[in-house]
Amino acid sequence: MNIKYCQPADVIQPSWHNSYEQRIERLWWELVWLNSNLFVLEKLSAFPFELFLQPLRGNFFSLAQVNLFNMCILIIRKLVEEKDPRSLTLSRFKQDVQSHIHSKYKSSLDAALDDVEFDATMSDLLERARKIRNKRIAHFDREFNLSPEQQKEMRLSLVDLMELRDALNELFETLCFGHRRSVLPWQYDPRVQHPPDLDARSDVEELLDRIANDSHILNMPEQQPDFWPHFREGLSQKELQMLNQYRTKFGLREV
Repeated sequence: MNIKYCQPADVIQPSWHNSYEQRIERLWWELVWLNSNLFVLEKLSAFPFELFLQPLRGNFFSLAQVNLFNMCILIIRKLVEEKDPRSLTLSRFKQDVQSHIHSKYKSSLDAALDDVEFDATMSDLLERARKIRNKRIAHFDREFNLSPEQQKEMRLSLVDLMELRDALNELFETLCFGHRRSVLPWQYDPRVQHPPDLDARSDVEELLDRIANDSHILNMPEQQPDFWPHFREGLSQKELQMLNQYRTKFGLREV
């Protein structure tokens, strides 16, 4: 029997079923928060602000990215490890589930958790996240923050955070058994089918599209045809490709 298709009520001992539901609900919301933050952060990181937004307009989006990045690290560490035995972590929840599962399902659950291999495969990234959380975000360790070598060694990228998120999502999904829970709000979930006449963009995508559409750079070939050839020479191939991508998106010809 594949335990991934069993309902929690069939797998968990009745005396602990209410505790299971309460805990998985709270962990689910933390994962929704993490996945939502990373969804927005990924959109912001991919947007060419340097092309469409004048530097003198402020640093709101830079601040947003830094704070989203830091919050993702805090959530990941909170879900994985807290010294306080009263804390609710995904790791401790896994152990609790293993202790309160019907005996006939124990080997199936252990095999499913072995397939996830969360602790074994994520140990290096988790350790880096732990040090960044303890030494830079939650506390300001003098030696760490004055040592470029230590900071370089403990660096985490957006790709690293997404890898950790995927591993946490997989572990959580295994502990949900056959009760699937989406870890993205429906507004951000690409699996949601929207009516043809409804704008399917997320709020962050709509905001970024407006920034691009309002930029004088986007319409410069039509509005400043004499200046455009000189400006175009200063664009990198990547910037020109991105410009054409947005021009095509808004019904303009490539340049």
